[in-house]
This record gives sequence, C-alpha cells and structure tokens, in this order.
Amino acid sequence: MIRHEADSDAKLRQDERFLLWAKEENRGDEGVLRAVVSRFGQTEPHRKDHALDSLLDRDSWNVSDEVFKSVLTEEESATRSGGSVEDGQLAAYAQLFPSDSLSITAYRNLETWFTSPPEERGPRRWESTLAIAFGVAPPQDLPALAARAHTRFRFSIFDLHLPMFTKPLMRRLRTDPDAVEAFKEALSNPAGLRNECPIMAGSWDEITDAHLELQPLQRRYLFALVLRHAGALPQIEAAETTRVLVSASPDTVVHNPFTDHEGPLCLAVLDLAAR
Repeated sequence: MIRHEADSDAKLRQDERFLLWAKEENRGDEGVLRAVVSRFGQTEPHRKDHALDSLLDRDSWNVSDEVFKSVLTEEESATRSGGSVEDGQLAAYAQLFPSDSLSITAYRNLETWFTSPPEERGPRRWESTLAIAFGVAPPQDLPALAARAHTRFRFSIFDLHLPMFTKPLMRRLRTDPDAVEAFKEALSNPAGLRNECPIMAGSWDEITDAHLELQPLQRRYLFALVLRHAGALPQIEAAETTRVLVSASPDTVVHNPFTDHEGPLCLAVLDLAAR
C-alpha cells in the first residue's frame, strides 16, 4: 500500500519517515541514498533530522564509497534541494570522508574564511561550519575548537540549536581514537590547549574574558562531559575529575550543552561520577 501511494505522491516520497522506511526495505541502496540527500535544505537547523543521522550512519548503507561520494557532490542534488553543496552535501561529506582531498579543501577554506576581514566574508551557516570543523580538524585542535564553539552557543539565543554543536563532535569522538586521546590530554591540562587553529578564534564574550581564572575549571567540566557522552570516560577518571572539581568555588557556573542546564559547578560535576 505504501509503495503504491508513493508512486503517485511526490510529497510522500520526500517524507522523512517514508525515507527511513524505504531505506530498510531497500537495504540502503543508491536510490534511497539519492532521495535522502535531496532533502538537504528542507529541515530547519533546530529540528531533529533523523534522515541526516541515518545518512551519516555509513555502515548502514549498501553503497560503495565511490557512489556515496558521487551522490554527495552532485550539483544537481544541491539545486533540487534549494541549498548549496557546502551547506548540505559538503558538510556531510567532510564527516563521512574526513581524509579525502575535498574535505581537507573545505577545512582550509574554513580557516581562510575566519582569517579574512569581516567585510570580505560571505555568509556561512553554523551547522556546516561546525560539521566541517569537527569532522576534519586535526585531533589536537579539537578541544580548543569545542571550547570556542561552546562559548558562542552558551552566551547566545541558540539553545535550540545545540545539536549543531554536540552531534558532529560526538560523531568524531565515536570514530576517532586519536580525538578521544586529545580530549583526555585536555582534561588533564585544560589551560594548555593548542590554540594555533584560526577557526572561531578571538574574543567573543566580555564576561568570559573578565574571569579567565574560571576557564580551566569550566573547560575541564566540558571535556569530561564530552568524553562521558562519547562513552570514553572511565569510572576512575570520572571520580578523579569529580574530586578535583567538586571543591570549586560555588561562584563557578558551568553549562551542559547536552541538556542546556546551567548551574554551580560543585553540583553539576556530581553527574560525572554517577553510574
């Protein structure tokens, strides 16, 4: 019945629930892949896009890397969706194939954008910027990028857009052991982050700049939380981090990007040691 209806209903064929069903029915074939990619630009950034999550689940597709790359970079697909390759396909491409030359070029272009004078910059969207940055950046640059991005989202009105920050970061940590090690090193030395990367560099918030002594504590909490959500924070390390942070000044306030909860560090950190 569903197949019959889909033959004559173009709107149904673009429905996210239909696409997820069709993927299971067709074992993740090329036709469904093209249909999922064509949805780029149709979902608002703050809304859950399960089709995009499914697209980025590389192992669930019965399609070769060559075909996958071809579909993601076809200009016709970008035109159909009303978006641009960079805002849709390229952001996904960078997460799926981070070592590919196209992904590396996208990352270099991102660095150039942030080092260019503001009046010379074209528009960029946060979701593609963070997807490319977290997907392709060298592992040792990830903690600094995460801290910078978190500062911008914490002191903004974009609370509904937090998945743009958390999802690509979690994808990277769950597939890259070197990224996990970089965050573990940053957890033990939050004041010694590598800051050479120009992406999101510079001062954005006067309050944060006025209380630099709180940054190591806030960063340590953030890095521990990120590792915890990635399933990479052993109980012993979580307990030690809790021991160090629980004695922090009650004036130290932290923000949880996974729940959008903000409160005293001495209380928030207790969740790290909970089983």
